[in-house]
Amino acid sequence: MEFLRKRCLILERCESTTPALSSSKQASSKAAPPTKAFKISAAATTSTEITCELCGGDHPNFKCSAFKNMSIAQRLAKVREVRVCFNCLRKGHMIRACPSQRTCAKCNQKHHSMLHQDQPESFAPHKPKDKPEEKAAEHQEATSRMDPEPQENGSVSVTTSCFAGGQRRTKQVLLQTAVIDVIDVHGRLHPCRTLLDSGSQAHILSEAMARVLGFPTLKCNITVVGANAVKTQVKKGLNLNFSSRYCDLQDSITCLISDKPTGIIPSVAIDVSSWSIPPELQLADPDFFKPRDIDLVLASNYVWDLIRTKKVVLANGTASLRETDLGWIITGTFDPYQQVSANILLSNVTMHDDLLDEQLERFWYLEEVVERPSFDAEEQEVEQHFLETYCRDESGRFVVQMPFRETVTELEDNRSQAILCLRKEIVTQSRTTKAIF
Repeated sequence: MEFLRKRCLILERCESTTPALSSSKQASSKAAPPTKAFKISAAATTSTEITCELCGGDHPNFKCSAFKNMSIAQRLAKVREVRVCFNCLRKGHMIRACPSQRTCAKCNQKHHSMLHQDQPESFAPHKPKDKPEEKAAEHQEATSRMDPEPQENGSVSVTTSCFAGGQRRTKQVLLQTAVIDVIDVHGRLHPCRTLLDSGSQAHILSEAMARVLGFPTLKCNITVVGANAVKTQVKKGLNLNFSSRYCDLQDSITCLISDKPTGIIPSVAIDVSSWSIPPELQLADPDFFKPRDIDLVLASNYVWDLIRTKKVVLANGTASLRETDLGWIITGTFDPYQQVSANILLSNVTMHDDLLDEQLERFWYLEEVVERPSFDAEEQEVEQHFLETYCRDESGRFVVQMPFRETVTELEDNRSQAILCLRKEIVTQSRTTKAIF
């Protein structure tokens, strides 16, 4: 949907540059000043990148030789560590929401063949003897599933970039960013790139930064509403301690945790060589002109308390510096087309993590999308245990192995407490008997 939406925007903007033919064109052309003719050009490039989430190599996950050389237990641990799907070995969804129709070639259950664990005979499902023709059909189906190079298991990243030419210019708004120091669980400081968002009602921290800090998360259930009324369910929060690099400001805030609080800011690199920024001023974000990820979004009620009164207008005339408790921030607008050819109208880059056919397939699934609760690591482990050990007996009932914690042997000895409870129960029964007689 994101790909289609951006493609529509590109086409609309390209069409808007085409001169419209109207009946009043000849009458208005006499009064309008003469304009130079211009050309509209367009180009597109595509590239394909393959990255293994298991080892970082340039191959799909299912072809990872290091992963194949591991034992079954090591493979399961690796899959949980990098948080990929147990069925297709790709990121972005859980096993329940896996769009792949392939299953294990050994047991026909929904997990990858390299994650198959042989079940004990006592838990093996009792099936009637198959007919020869049914066995042949099953063998043919299993052979098709054991294709060593399935196309849909490849982790392919397709990049599509396009640009169109014209003469219309649109100024872009500068978003205020700052770099602060956040404190992890061991008391160490980490730089955190922060967006001062005057339109946000909550502090939002990225999942990657939350893992770096190492603090235990807080459970919550909050709905965050973004652009186009898109709702995102947030299940975790975190108490964050930070300090300013500009003054002695230290504070603690409670943040919601999201995979990506916002997009890359700024969207394009900014040429600030002619802005004449005073070198004696300490910028809140020295690299504000470089497109980078945002680790933290500060809410509106906190942003306005940070702003001070001093202001410096820069040489470009549309941007200025404002002093805050985090340093000097950049405000105003800029023209992204002053630093490139005047004929450039639009530049856009669209990233796809999956193949085009998979994107179209998900488009048709939009009608069936439901909110699914996010599971933590322990709940995912229990679900995987069920999928790997369940079977059905002759009566149709489900049979599954009982899950046990690995720390069950570390339980304390409670024999003395049990004996004490038994003695109290005996004394109570004897007193009751005496009262009756």
